[in-house]
Amino acid sequence: MDSRGARHLQVRLAVGAAPGQRVEVVSVEAGAAVIEPGDTGTVVAIDDATVRVLFDSGAELAVDPHVVRLRPLLRPA
Repeated sequence: MDSRGARHLQVRLAVGAAPGQRVEVVSVEAGAAVIEPGDTGTVVAIDDATVRVLFDSGAELAVDPHVVRLRPLLRPA
């Protein structure tokens, strides 16, 4: 695996979700005030540094999973 692939895997593991999955913001470091804990959205894409999330508010943001902690939401049974 090359270094870019390793970074991509690291970001995906940090989020614990794949594109198309729903996520919730668990915590946000100071300075990332656009979103807040409890906000939910859908993962659109993952690259080697960020996770692109389409939030239910309508905002689509590139999120650094080391600054904004996300957790995957389970789909209803």
